[in-house]
Amino acid sequence: TDESNKSIENLLLNVFPNPANDYITVEYRTQGQYQSLSIEIYDITGRKILQKQLEGYSNDILISLSEFKPAVYMLQLIGDGTIIESKRITIIE
Repeated sequence: TDESNKSIENLLLNVFPNPANDYITVEYRTQGQYQSLSIEIYDITGRKILQKQLEGYSNDILISLSEFKPAVYMLQLIGDGTIIESKRITIIE
């Protein structure tokens, strides 16, 4: 087996529903290889809209979108200061 692919296979970032209008569920699984995990959401201009520390290395969290305008955003899973994975999310009226 190829060990270099192993760390990638252990990562999972799911965001649903997408598109969304009132909330999103962020599901993450990282097998515990990071000291700190957070998610960050950016608008299309690159401005950070939200930053949230995550508890544990494997969980589901609910994020309210009441403060978000309808648009396309980038959600990033950050582990120890490094972007692990990114997802585009669309927020609709």
